[in-house]
Amino acid sequence: MEQIRNKEYGGERPLFATHDLQLEDVTIHAGESALKECSNIIAINCRFEGKYPFWHTNGFIVKNCLFTEGARAALWYSQSLQMADTLVEAPKMFREMDGIKLENVQLPNALETFWYCRNIELKNVQIDKADYLFIHSENIKIQNCAQNGNYSFQYCKNVEIHNAVINSKDAFWNTENVTVYDSELDGEYLGWHSKNLRLVNCRISGTQPLCYAHDLVMENCTMAEDADLAFEHSSVKATIKSPVHSVKNPRTGSIVAESFGAIIWDENIKAPGIPRRGTNSYKWDSAEDADVLPMWVADMDFRTAPPVVEALKKRVEHGIFGYVRVPDVYYEAVVNWFVRRHAWRIEKEWIIYTTGVVPAISAVIKALTLPGDKVMVQTPVYNCFFSSIRNNGCEMIANPIDFDDLERKASDPKVKLLLLCNPHNPVGRVWSKQELRQIGEICIRNNVFVVADEIHCELVFLGHEYTPFASISEEFLMNSVTFVSPSKAFNLAGLQIANIISADANVRVRIDKAININEVCDVNPFGVEALMAAYNEGEEWLEELKIYLFANYIYLKGYFDEYLPEFPVMMLEGTYLVWVDCSVLNQTSAEIVKDLLKKEKLWVNEGSLYGETGEGFIRINIACPRQRLIEGLNRLKRVLKS
Repeated sequence: MEQIRNKEYGGERPLFATHDLQLEDVTIHAGESALKECSNIIAINCRFEGKYPFWHTNGFIVKNCLFTEGARAALWYSQSLQMADTLVEAPKMFREMDGIKLENVQLPNALETFWYCRNIELKNVQIDKADYLFIHSENIKIQNCAQNGNYSFQYCKNVEIHNAVINSKDAFWNTENVTVYDSELDGEYLGWHSKNLRLVNCRISGTQPLCYAHDLVMENCTMAEDADLAFEHSSVKATIKSPVHSVKNPRTGSIVAESFGAIIWDENIKAPGIPRRGTNSYKWDSAEDADVLPMWVADMDFRTAPPVVEALKKRVEHGIFGYVRVPDVYYEAVVNWFVRRHAWRIEKEWIIYTTGVVPAISAVIKALTLPGDKVMVQTPVYNCFFSSIRNNGCEMIANPIDFDDLERKASDPKVKLLLLCNPHNPVGRVWSKQELRQIGEICIRNNVFVVADEIHCELVFLGHEYTPFASISEEFLMNSVTFVSPSKAFNLAGLQIANIISADANVRVRIDKAININEVCDVNPFGVEALMAAYNEGEEWLEELKIYLFANYIYLKGYFDEYLPEFPVMMLEGTYLVWVDCSVLNQTSAEIVKDLLKKEKLWVNEGSLYGETGEGFIRINIACPRQRLIEGLNRLKRVLKS
C-alpha cells in the first residue's frame, strides 16, 4: 500500500482513481473530488476542506480526521466506510452509500445526512442540526447516540436503536420494522404512518405522537404530559408505566397505563367541516338530491387560511369594488414565494396576471398556434386541456406518459405545443427533475414549446419534490411558459386569479394580445388581496393542510388494503385527487360512477373524462374532513362489493 504523509493538495481531482493508498497528516484544500473513483483508502489525521472528496469510493477507513464545512457532500455513492474519532462539520454527508460504520464521530451540522443508505452502524455518535436525517435508508443499527433536528428516519426500514436521545419533530414517519430500546424520543408527531414500530423502555414527549400507526407495540414506556392526543387511528398494543394525558380515536388494540386523562372518541374524528350546501357551490349544489355526497370536482371542504379571510374582510369593509390596479406588492408576493419555497427566481416583468389557469391555457394556445396545428397532452390528464385545444381549432395528440412515444409524436412538425401537467392531475404524480429534463430535451430537439400547468405545485407530499420546469435551465425557461395560482393550495378557485410566467418577451407580447382578445385581462380585487395574503402569511396553514391531506390518503389506502384490495390505489405524490383502478369490475368508468351515484349517492369522477387511458378508473377528491371521507369510503365499499 502506497503511503503519503504531511502533504497538501488542492484543485480538482488531485488523487483521482487511486487505489491502495494510506494518507497521514494530509490536507485536502478547496477544490473538488479529491479521491473520486478510488478504492482501499486509509486516511489518518487528515483534514478535508474541499467539496466531494469521497465519491464512488469502494473500501475506505477514516480515523481522527476533520471534514470542514467546505467539504459538503463529501461521502456519496460509496461503499464500505469505517470512520472513527472524527469531526464532520460539513452538511449533506453520506448519500446513496452501502456499508457505513461510525464510532466516536461528531456531526454538528448534519443537514440532509444519511439519505438512501444501507447497512449503517453508529456507535457513540453525536448529531446536531440534523433536519432530514436518515431519509429512505434501511438496515440501520444505532447505539449510544444523540441527535437534534427535525424530520428524521422518514421512509426508513429495518432500524434498531439502543440508548439514544432523539429530539426530532416528525421522526419515524412512514417507517417499517423499527425497534427502539431504552431511549428518549422528543418531538411532535412521532411515528405517524409507521408499520411495525416497537418501543421498549422509552420515554415519549411531544404532541400527537404515534398516530395512523399500523401494528404499534409499546413495552414499559413512559409518556410526558405534553404527549397528548396520542394514537389517533392507530392499531396499538401498549403497556405504559405513566399517566397518559389524552388518547384520541385509536383504531384497534389495547392500551394499559397508570391512568388516563381525556379519552376522545367521537364519530367525527375531526370536525365535520363547514356546511357548503346552499351556498351556490358548484361542487355541492349541482346535485338536486341533498343526500348526495360530492367527492368529485377539485375544490376543498376546508376554510382557507385565516390571513386570507382577514384580508378579504378588510377589503369588503372598504365597500367600494371598482376596477382593480394590480400593485407592485402583488408581484413581490409571487416572486418571494417561489424564491422561498422553490428556489426559483422569477422576474416581475415575466408575470402576466389573468382570471384562472384554464383561461390562461386557452390564451396561450391561441397565441402560439394556428388552427390545424397539433397540441400534445400526456393522458390521462386534466379534462379542460381537451376543450382548450378543441376551442382553438387545434388537434389533440395523446401521449400515454411514455418517453419513447413522446419522442416519436414530438417529431411530427405539426406538433407545436406540449401541455405539461406538473404535478400531474388526475394520477397524483410529481415529476422528478430527471423526468422533466428528459421531457424538456425531447421537446427542444423537436421544436415543441412546453406549456406547464403547475397549479398543484404546493400540494406535494413528503418524499417528493416539486421542480418548476422552467427552473431547470435557461434553455427550458425560454422554451416554456408556466401557469401558477394559489387557488388549489388555498381553496381560492372562486376568486379567479392566476399568473402566466414567460421569460421570452416576444412570447409575452403574443400571450398578452391573446388574453385581451379572449377578454380575460382584468381580475377582481378579492383575487389580488387573497393571493398576497396567501403567499405572504399562509405558509404555516399550508403545511398543516398537507399533513392532514396526506393522513386522509393514508386512511384511504389502508381502507382499500383492508376492504377493497382488488382495487389498486395509485401512490399519491401530490394533489388531493386519488386515482383508483376499478378495471376488475369490467365496467366502463361512466357505468361505475352512475352506479355509485344511483345506489349510494356518492359522486366521484369517471376516469374516461381524462382520456381513453383513464377508462376503468375513478378519481376521488379527499380534501374533506376525515369523517366525510370515511362516510364516502363506506358508500363506495357497499357498491363495489355488491
